[in-house]
Amino acid sequence: MGLDLEWGHDPITGAPKQTVDEIYNEIISEAQNKKTFIPNNVVILLHDEMFQTKWKESDLKRLIDKLRTDNNIVFEQMRFYPQ
Repeated sequence: MGLDLEWGHDPITGAPKQTVDEIYNEIISEAQNKKTFIPNNVVILLHDEMFQTKWKESDLKRLIDKLRTDNNIVFEQMRFYPQ
């Protein structure tokens, strides 16, 4: 499988380097500009240490909520990733 983006983090604090809006814009840009490994699919590397807050307060939840507002975005399990 191809890795398209990494949500970078500070190695000491674990804090994300990009805001939710910044990583969201990167995801949309990569997909729209057809810069992904497999067209119309975006795989993002996330790091556990970035998400130490409660789920309801997490940047990851905020990102997923924001992505879900776009009717063109569908979340799938990796078993459905095109081969």
